[in-house]
Amino acid sequence: MLSSEFATAAPSVLRVSCFAIAFLWLSLALGRRLLAWLGGSTGASTAELVVVAAAVGTGALQAIPLLLGSVGAFESTPLLIAVGATALLLARDLWLVAKRGLETLRALPRPASWQVLWWLALVPGLVAIALLVLSPTVDNDGLIYHLTVPKRWLHAGALEYLVTYPYSNTPMGAQSLFGIALVFAGDCAAKWLHFEAAALGGAAAFLVGLRFHGRLAGTAAATLQFLLYSLRHATLGSAYIEGLLTFEMCAALLAWVIAFQHGDRKWFRVSMLLAGISVSFKITSAGFAIPLCGLTAYVVFEQNLGRHSEWKAAARATARSIAGLTGLVALPVVPWLVRAALLTGNPFFPMLAGRIATRDLSGESAARFSQAMRFRNWGATVDWSLAKRQLFVGAFGLGLVLLTLGLCVVVLRSRVARAGAGACLVAALLQLWTVGLNTRLWLPMLLTMTVPLIIWLGGGLKARWTPAVLIGMAAFGSSIHLGKARNESKSSLRELARAAISASAQRQVLLGAKPQFPLCEWANRELPLDARVLLSNYPLGFYVDRSTLVLDFVQDALRFRTMAEFIADTTRLGITHVIVRAPFGPPDSLIDHHREFEIVESFVRDHGQLLVRFDDAELYAITRQRH
Repeated sequence: MLSSEFATAAPSVLRVSCFAIAFLWLSLALGRRLLAWLGGSTGASTAELVVVAAAVGTGALQAIPLLLGSVGAFESTPLLIAVGATALLLARDLWLVAKRGLETLRALPRPASWQVLWWLALVPGLVAIALLVLSPTVDNDGLIYHLTVPKRWLHAGALEYLVTYPYSNTPMGAQSLFGIALVFAGDCAAKWLHFEAAALGGAAAFLVGLRFHGRLAGTAAATLQFLLYSLRHATLGSAYIEGLLTFEMCAALLAWVIAFQHGDRKWFRVSMLLAGISVSFKITSAGFAIPLCGLTAYVVFEQNLGRHSEWKAAARATARSIAGLTGLVALPVVPWLVRAALLTGNPFFPMLAGRIATRDLSGESAARFSQAMRFRNWGATVDWSLAKRQLFVGAFGLGLVLLTLGLCVVVLRSRVARAGAGACLVAALLQLWTVGLNTRLWLPMLLTMTVPLIIWLGGGLKARWTPAVLIGMAAFGSSIHLGKARNESKSSLRELARAAISASAQRQVLLGAKPQFPLCEWANRELPLDARVLLSNYPLGFYVDRSTLVLDFVQDALRFRTMAEFIADTTRLGITHVIVRAPFGPPDSLIDHHREFEIVESFVRDHGQLLVRFDDAELYAITRQRH
């Protein structure tokens, strides 16, 4: 068994399967109830209701960690009780969901031959992803903060301020759901939430394609998403949140399409709520929610113009409608903004740090971070100056504008279709402005863009050779995911399968990918409970059960520009131990890792005592007086 709190104990396949079924069931029940309140329970197929209800319910469940965290009760036992009480309140909905689910499964149509082959082509990739999900977490971002932040919150009993974890001050609805998963079944369950959401996002894209152009178009949308997920690392098998973001955004588009096709504005409410949930999962999703609100305003205005004789009356009616819809977008986001304001003084953290006094983040640091995210956080293999990078991003944006104009002139004929293209352009430009060209950060937007792409171009997918192409694409995607799973875990699929049922195999897989892991075990066993451990280039923070601080992000709470500043900050923060590894990668404008290593190495040499070394990682106790 892995000696770390909230690490999934073997057999993970049993624990995670039980959790996955229960979580999806509860999400559907809660989503069903909320859809009834919003009025979005008619005009959609059973499959559409299932996908949208799951998206609404999943997003709404973040209210449990938020409420418990606000009263200092975000701990394992209160969380178990709160989830159980929610299930009891939804007992009737749970029964109806189960009953309807069994009826739907019995009534499923027999798939066509090409669809069977398509599913068979997906199976190897899906199995590889599932095995990676069921094995110990090894992806750096998951270990550094996606899982570590909710673990620290659970230790504290509140969604408190975490020094040196700046992302924890932004909307983290997805990570709060990870907190639920950690308590019930550990880190593998959190990864399963991500994988499950990604699959449901693909289902949402499929259903939009099905509405417009039939099964081939829908299958094309889902296949394209399957391929796009392979762009960066083993995304689907990791503790990431891209799948959750994509699920909420694609479900929002599905609800929007239902509203548009049926003229039922109640579904616009559902769409706006889902767009708001995506922002509560990650603040950069505002680049999706804002243009979707604009497109909705345009469509509602067009509808009102047909009902009123004057455009002014139509504009007033539209303003009233949009005000209510905008409130639904804000509903899931405002609690996180209020929390950020209380913790940092800045509700829009880390934005506007130069204008709003922000805890541990000066305007200079915020500007440096913004510049790095837009122009330095991509193209690491290209040795370009900042000016060249800025020029390239500008040229890329101009290319998007020209492409959209060409699409509107040559392909799109209706005003609504052109307005939709304009909304997509605005979303892409906002994404470009906030995160530059980082493929990982672009992934949710690219995945969501498969939906309008299939709507516009799906009519051309009716050729005889289309099924064969889709089957080939699915097989190719499976081969990529197979390779990604092996490369990420440094293990064979057979070893990953054994890790899903065996504790000893779990540890071997983790050691194969992270040979520095024994340092976590030693720290959890030997360090005092009140130890505060600084991690320098040691991404295994999730597996350390003591309080941790990191040097992976821009921050002003812990500076390393000079030794004097570094010593003053470590003393003020009460750091008692340091884990350090050799520097990695070239310096960048987010963190100069070489300068960091020089400072930390000098600090532990002069003020620390080496306790233990594993592989290339060393653990020091800070013993000497610091001045």
